[in-house]
Amino acid sequence: MSRRQIVHNRSSATLEVSFPYRSDLVDMMRSMRGRFSWERKVWVFPAHVEAALVQALHPLGFEGPEEGVSPSAASPDRGGAAEEAPFRWGVAALWQSVERALRVALPGKLYVVGELEEVRPGRGEHRYARLVERDSEGAVVASIRIVLFARAARRVDERLASLGAAWEQGRVLCLVGSLAPYAARGEVQLVVEDVDEDFLLGEALRRKEQVLQALQEMGLATRNLARPWPDLPLRVALVTAPESDACHDFLETLRRSSYPFVVSLFAVRVQGKHCAADVCAALDRIAAHAGHFDVCVLTRGGGGKLDLAAWDDLDIALRVANHPAKVLVAIGHELDRGVLDEIAHREKTPTAAASSLVALVDRAAQRLHDVHARLLQATSRGLREARSEALGHRQRLERACVRFQARSARTGPRAIEGRVRRAVGQALARASRRRARALQSLLVQSRRLLRLAAWERWRQGKRRIRRLVTQEHARASHLHAERARGLTQRIRGLMRRHEEGVEALERALRLADPARWLQLGYVRVQGASGAVLTRREQARTQDRLTLHFADGALAVRVDKEE
Repeated sequence: MSRRQIVHNRSSATLEVSFPYRSDLVDMMRSMRGRFSWERKVWVFPAHVEAALVQALHPLGFEGPEEGVSPSAASPDRGGAAEEAPFRWGVAALWQSVERALRVALPGKLYVVGELEEVRPGRGEHRYARLVERDSEGAVVASIRIVLFARAARRVDERLASLGAAWEQGRVLCLVGSLAPYAARGEVQLVVEDVDEDFLLGEALRRKEQVLQALQEMGLATRNLARPWPDLPLRVALVTAPESDACHDFLETLRRSSYPFVVSLFAVRVQGKHCAADVCAALDRIAAHAGHFDVCVLTRGGGGKLDLAAWDDLDIALRVANHPAKVLVAIGHELDRGVLDEIAHREKTPTAAASSLVALVDRAAQRLHDVHARLLQATSRGLREARSEALGHRQRLERACVRFQARSARTGPRAIEGRVRRAVGQALARASRRRARALQSLLVQSRRLLRLAAWERWRQGKRRIRRLVTQEHARASHLHAERARGLTQRIRGLMRRHEEGVEALERALRLADPARWLQLGYVRVQGASGAVLTRREQARTQDRLTLHFADGALAVRVDKEE
């Protein structure tokens, strides 16, 4: 018996159903009140249930009955009788048939993708919800009731928690389970047994790659990275959850420094479906008052991969890339790299982000200290030179006074007094001019030193930023290549396993093909009713039999039995 058939038995006016053994089909035959014939190895049904039987079995791959043959024509006793009553189903029997048909049509585990709606708890730890599919405008186009029993709920919660997700309203998941009718309510529901974590991780990775590709095509991938750091980043716009550990660590690190940081906190939700909208609104408010801030910091602590994936949003990325302020990102753990880590300056933790700002202010303070020290040194040197020059003038004046006193005996008092006054006036004028020129030269030299120091610091900062950008770009390219190779190897492995499974099925089908057994010399014997004979006692004298060979069939008749 190699196929599923429905055959009319003309002699008994019954329907005979034959199929290879399967427990679910046997249960279905019993529920439809069939009688099994051990002699013929078929299930027997009365002819008047033909319509209901065909309607139930044809979707399961059964063939027949033969066209043009009616049970009434085969039974002379029933010719001319009134139309027979239809087969009447009980509600429970109908739902049992539906359950078996679902098991046959959809065997194994089903992987169903949709959005959770109407999430509610049930009795005990059971949960109920509805899985919906939406169109491009957000309207529901299909839905199904789902049930998550307590034992499976614990397993699903652990798996979702490891990914940073939860069983919550609006979450898009790929659920693993099977369809089961709920006869008491008259509906079919999906019994959830597990959740497909590969779907969640794959969706997050695919969205990240799409966002990065879109930024590359728009030329925005390095715009904020190329923006220079401010000289004194003391006015900070902080975007994070206000009561989180990340916020506390960042503010505490700034508080321990000796610098007057001014931090403006913009509170957002750092995970879930509202995360992107909150962060975009905060960035818009900061951009509207860009003149009040030196740097913008986006930070949150570690978490699951799906929680961190909420930040890989195209709207957030566009606002960060085009933001008028320098953006500093510290999201997740050190090994977690999202879209924002690729397009903005990145620090591995909130504490490291605050320390980097303190280090920038430290360097600016050191530059000012160096300039102040050089200016003080140059001024001290100028004053020493001025004192030395004034002392020289004083000595020369004293010598001139001695000479004048010597001449006073030879000249009159008034002439001597006039000469002394002119000499003193000329000496003081020369000293004042020299001191003014010295101080002017000192001021020019100090200004030149300040400009040279500022230019040198700018060149050093530019070279350092270029070096850091090159290193980060190389590191990101290497990480992207490694992930791409790993994903390619995994896909190739899955394809090899599927190809091997298909080849094994093809070999099994070839071995089970009846034509192959006929080519090996076996003969299939079929009676006049079309049934296959498997034992000698099934053939009677004068019966007409059909012998099927590999190259055709031969009709014979049994003349005698030996």
